[in-house]
Amino acid sequence: MRNQDFENLRQLVSEDPAHLKDECLAVRILLEHFDIDKKQPSITINNIEHKQEKGKDIFYKLIPNEEIYYTLVALSLFTKRIDRENVLHEFIADNWITKHEVLTRWTWMQNQEILKKKGEYFNCLYQCRVGPRNRVNKLDVEFHALLKFLPCYCKQVNNEFLCLNKGESPDFVVVDNQGNKIGIEITQAHLNNNCIFEEKQRDQFVNALEKELQGTSFHIVIWRRPAWSSLNKKFPFIKQWLFQELEKISNQISGDKQKYIELPSLNFEISVCDKIGPSVIYFCDEGTGRGYTDGEVVGLCTDYMVVTINDKLSKKRPDIRPCILVIYLNTGLPLTEFQEFQEVKAELTSKIHFQDVQTHFDEVYIYDDNIVVKVF
Repeated sequence: MRNQDFENLRQLVSEDPAHLKDECLAVRILLEHFDIDKKQPSITINNIEHKQEKGKDIFYKLIPNEEIYYTLVALSLFTKRIDRENVLHEFIADNWITKHEVLTRWTWMQNQEILKKKGEYFNCLYQCRVGPRNRVNKLDVEFHALLKFLPCYCKQVNNEFLCLNKGESPDFVVVDNQGNKIGIEITQAHLNNNCIFEEKQRDQFVNALEKELQGTSFHIVIWRRPAWSSLNKKFPFIKQWLFQELEKISNQISGDKQKYIELPSLNFEISVCDKIGPSVIYFCDEGTGRGYTDGEVVGLCTDYMVVTINDKLSKKRPDIRPCILVIYLNTGLPLTEFQEFQEVKAELTSKIHFQDVQTHFDEVYIYDDNIVVKVF
């Protein structure tokens, strides 16, 4: 990373001032996972590509070390308590991607600080990460989506927009070099009460398991599983199996050492490591409930988005136009192929007409961390 930023953070951690204890903790966590000897990010808006990767339509993707690099640079500037104009001045000669990554992360930290003072909790304060899905903060999801979506949008319209501010309606205002502003409204595709895949079932299982693990320091990631409702029905059996396995592997999972264990009868696979801090349950997006056909997944995702769009249209119109609606597909049923996104788009446009959407939004996009598809 830039020498001045690294020196600033190193000095901050060594001094460990009481009024910046949260910032110092974030720096320590980030540096623990950062390889300073790796090549710095070199991506520009010109080499953002629309390409297929493992069947997915990838527009813009950073490796973890690049993500941490940009976060550390933003955190260095955040601790200086300078304003947006001075942040941009620091990168006057850098490419647009660098400005976007650093400025958006800096703005993310600014807004976290405001809400922290009001008593809100964040999984990964000042780390520009969303953290466990079962206890996410809405602000983190919105900034995470903006970081990934904006480069794809700028590439498509051949313009360079940067985050101007965080609001409520719309969630973000972005501005280009000529001062033209557009609004971006971020929303998640929430579950319909009639859908067979229930978020409540997920939360019930995760919360019950974390309660059983109180007083321990296991970090568990669920990689493969059946439907959440199936796990809840088998919870006593799963609890007994898990504690028996933890006893067997307790001497193999200290620090960052992790162990994968499997319960074949339930198609349930997890990884476990023993870290400092209370036990926590994570689940990766690939750990979807089994038993759904491709058609059912497409249908469910479409239903979620219809509910989400209608909910947005029932509320007041955004304060700025043009305004883009970005639907973050965070349902627990991720689509695995670009073709499935096209099928969702086709179903969605048959159920919702653009003339109805135009009262509030000028464009609508679907986004799921890797795939971005324009619907209207």
